[in-house]
Amino acid sequence: MLSAISVSKVMTRDVITLDPKDTFDKAEELFQRNNIHHLPVVDGENKVLGMISKSDYLSLSDRFSLFSKSLGDKINKSYFSSLLCEEVMRSPAVCVSQDSSLAVAIGIFQENLFHAIPIIDADKKMVGILSTFDVLNFLNRQLEGQTLINA
Repeated sequence: MLSAISVSKVMTRDVITLDPKDTFDKAEELFQRNNIHHLPVVDGENKVLGMISKSDYLSLSDRFSLFSKSLGDKINKSYFSSLLCEEVMRSPAVCVSQDSSLAVAIGIFQENLFHAIPIIDADKKMVGILSTFDVLNFLNRQLEGQTLINA
């Protein structure tokens, strides 16, 4: 069943992205303002260069947790405004074609412990992102209305 469904049917199309030369404080702002967990880093042609996850952001934010909250926030602000996204992103990002099956994407999630995969077209330009949350929502919609029998 899942091998017959393309990721383009399940992916999120409106993706918030970063430029590699953006400073990390922009990533911080985007994570705080939006309910997202992954930010693809793309070049001027919308080609994926890397990914920054909310876990990456939280890991860097906790770096100065030994200090008081206000001092830690001040140090983070200074640190984040001097750090470029290209210095923090995980690269290369694993991408899949929009024609790939959902089964392929799930296999990548299982094998690599990723929680989001950028989706690209034939020109290698990003057209969406597929997260484990997208997959769960899709499977939930498929199961709605079906009676599940407990063993």
